[in-house]
Amino acid sequence: MGTQRVLARITVAAVLLGLGACATGDGKTLQPPTAPAPTSSSPQSSAPGDPTDDVGTAAPELPGEEPGAFQIAVPWVAGGEMGLRFGCAGDGVSPSVAWESVPDGTSEIAVVISDQAGRVHWMLLGIGPTVIAIPEAVSAEGLNRQGAEVISNDFGVADWTPPCPAPGTSELFLVTVHALSQQIEGTALMGPAEIADLLGFVSIAIAEVTGVYSRPA
Repeated sequence: MGTQRVLARITVAAVLLGLGACATGDGKTLQPPTAPAPTSSSPQSSAPGDPTDDVGTAAPELPGEEPGAFQIAVPWVAGGEMGLRFGCAGDGVSPSVAWESVPDGTSEIAVVISDQAGRVHWMLLGIGPTVIAIPEAVSAEGLNRQGAEVISNDFGVADWTPPCPAPGTSELFLVTVHALSQQIEGTALMGPAEIADLLGFVSIAIAEVTGVYSRPA
């Protein structure tokens, strides 16, 4: 942990297309669920049960809310309901996550999805700066084949852990994409919280969007 585990690497970032919500917070503190934004669009995602292991390098033809800003696109309206298929009340598949306008000097991309208690459900490192999307229902093996590293989450699983609040309740989730100035190494000796702290330290830009998972009674 510390800068001894961080190696600098310079690459040329790609300009990407997508849709999403942009923020510059540290991604570690969540606010209570808020009402969905009045208008938004979301990227086309794989149908449940039809996963693909190919990470995206070509963005969907969708407008961005702030052209030129580092942004996220997810399959739900920002701040709105994520959809049953991503949690234990549905298929439990991982959501698609796309981003655009990766800043110059980005070495790699990291993706983190955490709940309102700060527990990490999914953490991906080592995503190349020319990649612009992670598809829905992608497997850990598929991500590894593409060079990404799937970190063991706060549930002890190196994969997506689906949301599973108590029946009849809802839980807020935060999706964060980091554009990193340096490569992260030595993660085998680090927990998700330590890695999250390090990501904040070496991020050139951070984009965030929230979503609510509601489990039927």
